[in-house]
Amino acid sequence: MLVGKYLHNVDTKGRVFVPAKFRTGLGDKFYMLRSIDGCIRAYNEEEFSKMMARVNSATLRNVNSKRKLLASVVEVDMDSQGRVVLSEELRASVGITDKVSIIGMGEWVELWQPELAASLIEEDDDGETFDFLDLAGF
Repeated sequence: MLVGKYLHNVDTKGRVFVPAKFRTGLGDKFYMLRSIDGCIRAYNEEEFSKMMARVNSATLRNVNSKRKLLASVVEVDMDSQGRVVLSEELRASVGITDKVSIIGMGEWVELWQPELAASLIEEDDDGETFDFLDLAGF
């Protein structure tokens, strides 16, 4: 299960350590893409295939939406030290520079500019979090 929050450095070559607890869940090869909510999402092969099935079965009024989504996809391989390279284009598109917040979302992982991630986690959502927890049975 991909859960938890970690803060890691991004080195000068754009490499970042994948938290050890996420390595098995993501696998040695996985997929990253820019999300509409301002982060990079990482999917293992199984979850990426599921997402692609949903994308391919959706009726798109604007094929450019599909183009934008799929143009940002990067297949990444983890090196022997547990690092991946975040492309300069992906990093720039979400404002990641020298640090990255890595958040497990159960079925995928999100990579955020740290200050933005902190503000989203801490923001007052008018009870939305409590409604979600109630629906989820907590």
